Amino acid sequence: MNEKDKPQSDESPTPTTYHIDTGGGTVIIGDVEVSGGDFVGRDRIQGERETRAPQTEPTERPAPVTEEPPAPLVNALRERRFLLVWADVPFPPAEQPPRNPAQTINHWQEEALALPATPFDFFHGRPWPLVQMPPLPILSLDPSDRLERAFRYAGVPLHTVRTRRDLPRPDQHNMFKLGGDLAARAGLFLSWENVVKASSDPDKAHLLQEIGHQVEDGAVLVVAPSPTAAFGRLWRSLLAPTLQVATHHYALGPADFAWPAPLRWLDGELDRILSALADLVPPPPLEPVQADPLRRQLAEARANLQLIEERESEYVLSTDVPLRLVKEKRRLQQRIAELEAELERIE
Repeated sequence: MNEKDKPQSDESPTPTTYHIDTGGGTVIIGDVEVSGGDFVGRDRIQGERETRAPQTEPTERPAPVTEEPPAPLVNALRERRFLLVWADVPFPPAEQPPRNPAQTINHWQEEALALPATPFDFFHGRPWPLVQMPPLPILSLDPSDRLERAFRYAGVPLHTVRTRRDLPRPDQHNMFKLGGDLAARAGLFLSWENVVKASSDPDKAHLLQEIGHQVEDGAVLVVAPSPTAAFGRLWRSLLAPTLQVATHHYALGPADFAWPAPLRWLDGELDRILSALADLVPPPPLEPVQADPLRRQLAEARANLQLIEERESEYVLSTDVPLRLVKEKRRLQQRIAELEAELERIE
């Protein structure tokens, strides 16, 4: 019997499909993997073979919130159960760990110089409303120093929490640098492998635990002038499990971005909503007596800096100075600048 004479089956062959997470949602495709806009050969496709359609999240998005600002945000800010997430991710993690991490960090540091400089590019030269709010926790996915520069320009102290050795200060804005510190070349999410391991990293776990405590039964406000798919993936894999303890979740940014659940998009301009929050909940006035502990902290920091400089003078070459001393010197210099700015503001 010729091949053409063989009886044909009434059933069509079951197509091979794959269940793939692209960072923007789960899709089913046939012969290629789509990841971040790139087409990858089927020999690199990861995922399990399926013969049925996957379970996907509902496509219907929550209705936008038009109240400016929403009452739950105002109440949470007043009760100090408010968390602001700075969700711009200028350097998305790579799918695979870089072969040369130092080279990648150097490249990121060069690119950071061209990033929009908060607050001017984002708020058209007007004062950044965030610095006018009462002390609050800020979770940053941005490893650059844009937020720090904005606070320094406004003369408002900002305490940075990078590791489990850093304790939040209740009288200041506290920035939890979950995305790492590009200047210090530490704690960076160079690849998604770093993100997966974050919850078991002692320093990252400390940051997540701290922000979880601060926002329990409160409200989360995600601010992202230029959100990317990397933020959505970071939210689902790392932030959502921690921030589910909050009662309300809002997002400020472009209307056309697919904000992941349970974030509800606020229909309004960034600076207008932040300004309204700052006006409704002004920062508490500082009492003159608070200057005394600041002076003591400043004197102690200066004394410690002098000791380190004396230790440095013992080395003939600057390259011989231990990295531990160099880092401690930088930390003290930053702390001294913060204390001096705070004393200048209240005196």
